[in-house]
Amino acid sequence: MHRRRSFAQVGRSVAAGAAALVLVGLAALATGTSAVAEVPEPGEGEAVVTVRVGGDRVGTREVAPLPGVVLGLYTEGATPEPVDQPWALCTSDADGDCSFVVPATGPGGANAGARFLVRQLSAPAGWYTNPTLRTGAGSGSGSVARPYEFLTPPLEAGQTYSSLAAEPPFMFGSAGSGRPETDSEGVWQQSRTNPAFSAQCGVDVALVLDLSASLGSQVTNLKAATDSIADALVGTPSRLAVFSFDGTSPATNGGNAPTLVPVSTQGGADAFKAQYADWATGSGTNWDQALWAVAQAAPDYQVVVLLTDGNPTRFSADPLLGSGGTTHFRDVENGIYSADAVKARGSRLLALGVGSGIDDVTRLNLRALSGETFYEGGDPGSADYFDLADFESAGSALRDVLLSGCASRLTVTKELVPAENLGEDVTGAVPAGPGWEISAGTTTAGVTVTPPTQTTPDDGTGSVVFDVDYGGQP
Repeated sequence: MHRRRSFAQVGRSVAAGAAALVLVGLAALATGTSAVAEVPEPGEGEAVVTVRVGGDRVGTREVAPLPGVVLGLYTEGATPEPVDQPWALCTSDADGDCSFVVPATGPGGANAGARFLVRQLSAPAGWYTNPTLRTGAGSGSGSVARPYEFLTPPLEAGQTYSSLAAEPPFMFGSAGSGRPETDSEGVWQQSRTNPAFSAQCGVDVALVLDLSASLGSQVTNLKAATDSIADALVGTPSRLAVFSFDGTSPATNGGNAPTLVPVSTQGGADAFKAQYADWATGSGTNWDQALWAVAQAAPDYQVVVLLTDGNPTRFSADPLLGSGGTTHFRDVENGIYSADAVKARGSRLLALGVGSGIDDVTRLNLRALSGETFYEGGDPGSADYFDLADFESAGSALRDVLLSGCASRLTVTKELVPAENLGEDVTGAVPAGPGWEISAGTTTAGVTVTPPTQTTPDDGTGSVVFDVDYGGQP
């Protein structure tokens, strides 16, 4: 008999037996709260199925528990509703444990040897579910839309079946088992709702670039698209950082540059572009470590953009896990945990899938990383994930998003020219520091500029932005 406890092994014990669990589960469902309890021991004629539920990554191999997730037990097949019994529902507690106490699993019992599918019914406020994820070849061929559900072993009285246990097999599977549909981390994934981003002129952005081998010669186009973003933001109080990944992050032939570089001037944009000019492709695709690197970075990014041409085939680091050639549930789950950690810091996460490796099924995984709204044309600022034909299209869509807040605004960048320069020579000019007061106004009737005076901030851009109201005029 296995005894599975919560993360911290805290809280009061729940009396063994189905009745006690039903009371706890129903109270949690009714009040929207999650009781704290240890995983119960199976009583006479009972079996326990317990699932660990997680949210944000908090360490390379550690995921924080998530309370308030409602799971259900379903009979095998396409049944739309869970088993019509109180014991077939559970709500994860503060330690992330969601436990079913299944009665009548002893010899001759109605549930002896029964197998149930575990599925999710709902997520707590601020989170959304991923009922289907993409598995299959890392190249993108042979994609399979896999329902995110797990079949319990045949239930036997006196046993506890944990999602974290390797035996008997339930959810958890080794990193390269060859069973993409069952090879799970054992921690039920959830996606954070993507933080909103109000359009503004000037934004702090982290670009996360996929340098996997499948990129091939397209790496030139990836860097050109990234260049175009930096160039487009010249003249705005924007700052950029850049990360890379292949089988790990930083990529084998890349780097991570988390420090925000002001691109308000062309000199700043050129300095930013020089950081990744010589980056080249490696092998493998590790969404998990790419986003975890961003989540651990010191700066606060308003927008984080993942540019990828494929599917995750690796996760973790030291040791590096995953097959490197196939997308398993574990590869995607770990990417979701790290994406949640990025969004937990308030960053809006955009997932841009580019090229032939992205299809209708692959988009399921991009959705799980970022948010529920797919870009189908129109305003890209309202979308969370994108399926784009090439990197030129990706650069264009991203420029539209980041520059959308600059309409009807006036940006002024103050630069300081070296003292030895003569005449109109501005060679070597740099953005001014904080404290420069700049005023703006208009003599056109009906047009207003607000506020009338701005002071340059301490962000390295030397830029201020004025709102212009044209009073209905063109």
